[in-house]
Amino acid sequence: MTTATAPATAVETEILPDGRELRILADGSLVVVGTAQARPHPVPGVDWIRRDRPRPRARRAPRPGPFHVRAVDPTHLARQASSYRRRLAHDRAKALLLSLLDPDQRAEYQRTGHFWVEVPQGRLRFGRLYSIRFEPRGTNAVHLLCVVPNGYETLPIPDIWANLLLAVRDDPARFFAVAIDRTAPPARRTLF
Repeated sequence: MTTATAPATAVETEILPDGRELRILADGSLVVVGTAQARPHPVPGVDWIRRDRPRPRARRAPRPGPFHVRAVDPTHLARQASSYRRRLAHDRAKALLLSLLDPDQRAEYQRTGHFWVEVPQGRLRFGRLYSIRFEPRGTNAVHLLCVVPNGYETLPIPDIWANLLLAVRDDPARFFAVAIDRTAPPARRTLF
């Protein structure tokens, strides 16, 4: 035999803003009855945001496990190794050049990328390939010289400056003998 309990009667009923009813029963429990009705947004001209279904989320690619093998382009590895060797050679060459410079030259080189050298013939500014500025002593003239060591294509730039610095300090006359003055007028040709 089944017994049905009579529905509890509400002692108090309150209408909620969305159209449902809040009923307070005799035993003190609360019951909400009804279906919520859409109400207008409190800001005029703005609608409620409704999402029918959740947005898809971006997923991370799975991380390779400890035994995962990835294909690696061998030319990429060779380029990375070559780049590392060039960077290492450049750093060593720069350290060598800085050790050859006096404190003023070193500070100027680190600040501007070039430095001045005094020789009996005048002043030279190293720091720009194919365009070494030369200011002869006792004149207001400026010449642009081009001097590079043998095999300069494979040398780091600081090695070129160290090489030229040692050459001009050791034998300035020979340095100027091989220098090409880019500011001199070209030699004239005569046709017969």
